[in-house]
Amino acid sequence: MFYAARGTGCGILSVMAASPQRPDPLKPAGFFLLIMGWILILAAIALLKQDTARGGFVLAGFAVEAVGLVLVARSHIPAHIAPQPGRN
Repeated sequence: MFYAARGTGCGILSVMAASPQRPDPLKPAGFFLLIMGWILILAAIALLKQDTARGGFVLAGFAVEAVGLVLVARSHIPAHIAPQPGRN
């Protein structure tokens, strides 16, 4: 276990404890999956000769990209929208 005293001002743990918002891990993971899906598609087209194997890997690459796109989209949705005064 890692412990950090609050207010010491040193170390990543004290910075994370003091910050009101933590960074969202979905955004970098989503962009990583988008890039990996594209690389998977390009590698399948370049390296595989059989149409069935190539098609399967291309579909898998599109699926990886779709998961990455969902993660990026979900990271941009605000967690809570504050109600505006005067509106029901």
